[in-house]
Amino acid sequence: MYLSILFSSPKDTASVVSHLIPGMYKTRSSLPETCSMAVTASLLYYLVTAYPSQSRYFEHLGLIPKALLRETTRKWLRELTRALRQHDYARTEQLAGRGAMEIALGIDTAGIPTSNEPQSGSPPDLAIEALYDLLDSLRSRARDTTWTILRSAYRELSCPKPSNVPASIITRNWLLQSLLLRSVASHCDKRDDESLLDTWIQERVSRAELRPKDGAEGRWIVCKVKA
Repeated sequence: MYLSILFSSPKDTASVVSHLIPGMYKTRSSLPETCSMAVTASLLYYLVTAYPSQSRYFEHLGLIPKALLRETTRKWLRELTRALRQHDYARTEQLAGRGAMEIALGIDTAGIPTSNEPQSGSPPDLAIEALYDLLDSLRSRARDTTWTILRSAYRELSCPKPSNVPASIITRNWLLQSLLLRSVASHCDKRDDESLLDTWIQERVSRAELRPKDGAEGRWIVCKVKA
């Protein structure tokens, strides 16, 4: 299942999930960590593929025996799905991150490499990598929705280059968080943040969704969605 997620093969993932979960585990009384991670991956898969609808997710959740999912994981998923439904992307940005996932699953990924963070002699953990990939995919879909909302709400965006001026830092951080631009699969520092936001802006310009405001560096006219 994890390989099908990493190689973006939804048909294969759906086929594996339908056979693996919950049928393979429903007679087990104990809860191996690998089982909990597989169940979580299957739930995130349905959140991603059916986004913004959550009906398939809840249908699948109803089939999973209570013993197969940690209570902390259920609480995390409950809060995450609520944040998505409410378009609370500040909360979504927090919940769809490494820290929240680790707490929910009761794991510590420190020192566990992924393909984006190779460590000599240590192969990537496919389960962790697949979960990161699913969270990044979910963040991407939420980002598209957030941007649609922002385009409707704002006539222009002010996004000056980073400086020691608090206002510019606050604005850029707000956009980074609201648009869920930071990747779960790789650690980002401040230089990465600057690049992520600048790249996103240039992509919006190339799609005619933003255009530079004449005579105002760091300000962008929002091109409205055509009816």
